[in-house]
Formats: sequence, structure tokens, C-alpha cells
Amino acid sequence: MDVLLFIIKNNLKNIFSVRNVILFVLYIIAIFICLPYIEISVKIQLIMGFFPLILIVICSRDLAKEFESGAYKYIFTGKLHRSYIILFKNISIIVIAIILGVVFSVLAFMKDFSNGIELSISMFFTQLLKIELVFISFTMFISSVASFITILSKNFVYTLLVLYIMFFDTFRNILETVAIRTKMDLLKKILFQSPFLEALKGFQNCYYPTRVIVIMLSTSLILSLLDCIIIEKIDL
Repeated sequence: MDVLLFIIKNNLKNIFSVRNVILFVLYIIAIFICLPYIEISVKIQLIMGFFPLILIVICSRDLAKEFESGAYKYIFTGKLHRSYIILFKNISIIVIAIILGVVFSVLAFMKDFSNGIELSISMFFTQLLKIELVFISFTMFISSVASFITILSKNFVYTLLVLYIMFFDTFRNILETVAIRTKMDLLKKILFQSPFLEALKGFQNCYYPTRVIVIMLSTSLILSLLDCIIIEKIDL
């Protein structure tokens, strides 16, 4: 438990450092200054659109920094099982995601308010719970994929690049186009049920159907199990 708390505290300190907070504030200021004639709700939406990338960067960096700094030899050769370290790191990222989910919820509330939607405290907390579910599901899925790639590559840039291609790049759009135009029903079904294709869409819509959540969490659990097996077996 002490190790878990230490990892959570250390990650919170790194992610919510003064530098990172200032950079995020500067990003918000830039949105409002550089886009003076756009509606406030659109500006807030642009800020909210930055959150999935933030989570992907955090998940890519969390384990990779240990390999790049050489600290992994100390971390993974202690008394604690290597798989526990991976598990604790994933939990710490989920804690960070929950905090970011609160910030995201406040922005969503401000966006609705700027659009003249009638709001209440109960509506805010209902929306908060829905957003937190999305953030937790998305983060669990991303962190398991990121850990798998990082264990194999031991490189932050490579992990981030692969994740970006999976979730943001035109590769995802190409797959969707193929799925729409192809006459092969099986290929369509596989592509449209791919958690990589649906994860970002659901995040942007702040909603995941139950089927998607089950697929994402199942994939996350399987990959996390593989992560633990591989980290225990490989020679560090």
C-alpha cells in the first residue's frame, strides 16, 4: 500500500507540476486570444478536445520514463513483484484521469451554460458520473495498450507515435472508409467493433454504449495480464 501511495503521489506531482499547469493555462489563453470571433462554447469544446491527447501522452510517458532514465533496473528488481509495479502505475494513471475528468466536467458545464441551457447541481453531478465513467474506461484501455508497447519498445516516442496512429491519425479514417465501401460484411463488423475505432469517438461524445465498455475493459484486462506476464519473464 505504501508503494501504491508513493507512486500515485509521485505521478500526481509530475503531471500537475507548475510547468504543466502553466502550459495548460497558456493553451487556454491562446484559444481565447487567437480565436476572438468564435463563440465561447466552441472555444471550450476546443479545450475539451485536448484531453484525450493529454491522457495518451500521460499513459505513454508513465512507464517509458523509467526505461529511458535507467530507473527500471532499480524499480523492477526490488522486493515487490514486477507485475505489481505495472498494476500500481495503471492505478495511479486512473487516479489522474479521475481528476482530469472533474476538470473536463466543469468545462462541459460551462459550455452548456454558455449555450443557455438550464442547469442545476444535480445535473452537474449526473454529468460528472457519466464523464468519469468515460475517462476511466478510456484510460484503462489506453494505459494497458501503452504499457504493452512500452515494455516491448522501452521508448516514449515510439509508444506515443503508435498510440497516435491508432487513435488520431488518418489510419483510423482509412479503416472506416474501407469498412463503409467494402462489400465484405465480416470485415465491416470487425472494423466497426474495433475498440481502437470506437474509443476516441465515445470519448468525444462523452458516452460509451455498454457493449463498447465491455469490449474496452475486456481488452484492457487481457492486455494488462499480458503486460504482467511479459514483464515478469523478460530479462531486464
